[in-house]
Amino acid sequence: DDVSQLASSLPPQIQIAGLKLVSTGVTHILAHFFEVLTNQLKELQRLIKSKPRSAIIASEQKETLVALEIHFECGRVFHNLGCHISRIDSEQDMECHFFDSAVNAFRKTLEFLQNLASTGNKDNVDVEKRVQTHLADSLSCLGYCHDAKMGEYSNALKEYEQALELYKRVYGREHHVVSDTLHNIGTIHMVRGRYSDA
Repeated sequence: DDVSQLASSLPPQIQIAGLKLVSTGVTHILAHFFEVLTNQLKELQRLIKSKPRSAIIASEQKETLVALEIHFECGRVFHNLGCHISRIDSEQDMECHFFDSAVNAFRKTLEFLQNLASTGNKDNVDVEKRVQTHLADSLSCLGYCHDAKMGEYSNALKEYEQALELYKRVYGREHHVVSDTLHNIGTIHMVRGRYSDA
C-alpha cells in the first residue's frame, strides 16, 4: 500500500517540479531523476503483485531494503529541489513543499530501518545515523523557509527543535550544527519577545 501511494503521488510532483525547474531556468536533471524513481516504484509494485503470498513473506526483507532505498533517494531529490528553488524569492511555497516532502520521505526510510531491526538485522546503525542526518538537514531547511521567508515562527520552531534532537543524537551536544540550530531557535524566541527563552 505504501508503495502504491508513493508511486501514484510521484507523477504530478514530477510535472510540477519539471515545470518549475524549466520556467525558472534551473536544471531539469532532477526532474528526469523523478521519472527514474517512478519507474523503480512501479517495478517494485509489479513484483509484489506478481508473487504468491509465501514468496512475498520469504523476500520481505529484500523488498523492504528496496523500498528503503527508493524512499531515501526520493528524500535526497526533494531536498535538492528545495535547495535549488530556494534561490528564487517568489517560490517560498514550492520550496517548503519540497523540503516537507523530503522530511516525509526520510521519516518513511527510518520506519523501514526500524522494521529491519525488528527482524534481527543489527547492521543498520550507520545507515540510520546517515538518514537521521539527512532528515535533520531537511527539517532545518524547512524551518528556515518558514522562519526567514514566511514568518511562520510556530512551524519553524517545531522543525528546528526536531532537527536539534536529531543532530544531538548523531553528533553529540558539542557539534557546530547543534550550536547553529540553537542559534536559530534563540532568534525565533527573540523575534517573538521571549527573551528569557532566547
